[in-house]
Amino acid sequence: MHHTIRAFLVGVCAVLALSGEPAMAQAQATVAGTIVDALGARISGARVTLLRDGSSVADATTGAEGTFSFASVAPGRYQVLASAQGFSSRTSAPLFVGGGSREQLEVALDI
Repeated sequence: MHHTIRAFLVGVCAVLALSGEPAMAQAQATVAGTIVDALGARISGARVTLLRDGSSVADATTGAEGTFSFASVAPGRYQVLASAQGFSSRTSAPLFVGGGSREQLEVALDI
């Protein structure tokens, strides 16, 4: 009886050890992109908010190249809200993020 229980526990531990790390790695995703004006020029200093179900999940500010990045994003449906001084704000179309994916988008702001 002890041999059967021990073999079962060793088997369970082996399965968890072999499958746990890849599943965890796949759960992480990245949402990144660029904020531009109507002519395609990159906007530095734009405020970018990652939204899930209409609620803020994370905030970022674009750098000199107008880029932003959100790491460690859980799978799900998101939108990106971007705004900058002198421009009207814009919310992106819904973005479906899968585990382990890197989603890239561009958001254009109008004056």
